[in-house]
Amino acid sequence: ATEDRQNDQNEMLTEQIKTIAIRLSLGSTGVIYPMEMAGGLRTLECPLPVLADSSSVTQYLAYPSCKSMMMYGEFREPIIGPSDHRIVFYGIRHYIDNFISRKWSISDVEAAEAFFMTHNYGSTLLEFPKELFLKFIQENDGYLPVVIESVPEGSVLYPRTPAVVVSAEAPYSGLVSYVHSLLGMLWYPCYAATLSRAIKEGLDKAFQTSVDSDQMGLLETSVQDAGAAGCCSVEQWVLGGAAHLLSFASSASPPACYHARFHAAAA
Repeated sequence: ATEDRQNDQNEMLTEQIKTIAIRLSLGSTGVIYPMEMAGGLRTLECPLPVLADSSSVTQYLAYPSCKSMMMYGEFREPIIGPSDHRIVFYGIRHYIDNFISRKWSISDVEAAEAFFMTHNYGSTLLEFPKELFLKFIQENDGYLPVVIESVPEGSVLYPRTPAVVVSAEAPYSGLVSYVHSLLGMLWYPCYAATLSRAIKEGLDKAFQTSVDSDQMGLLETSVQDAGAAGCCSVEQWVLGGAAHLLSFASSASPPACYHARFHAAAA
């Protein structure tokens, strides 16, 4: 009964926060905050078509007649070291929600074209799949027509094991390299999640030999992540702290706790 009441309270708080966020986004005299912030999305530093490695931008030229394309992501080496090859997978939902599932627009493509016109060697044009982008914007209402499969968040896997797979069918095969490039950012939250798991496992062994049984509950709050210290962005702060919470019950990062409670845990 207590758990049910807590769940009901969490749902109520979530709805209240969403309502407040929408009101803030509208303001009293017009738009004050971007609607993407009200929806829980991060703001972007560049148009969506620019969110790729330079090499990935032109990879579509290498397989113009490909009927079906699939790329996968894996960890090539263990994160902890040779004594422990386990890797905790975390972060895929954040990147899908905030980047891959966003709706593209013709304005995005136009802005990207202006950039790519001088991005190649000698300030020349870097070819990019402009027509392919315009095609799915028109035919798929601006949403990327790709399929993404991954192991579940929080899963433990090992090096050389596919963690995420991106696929698409013709005529959209050329989009796979774009999405695959973006998902390379999964390394950081997976690293943070794996490191916290290893720390907790080591502490658990120490607790078993040195802590009274009635104090074993302290293990869950024995380590706090370092908050914003050493982070280069709010996104890193949030994802690293949320990854830490996979193993521990507390965090020194309120933005990470907020994210885990109202975004990552939302159905």
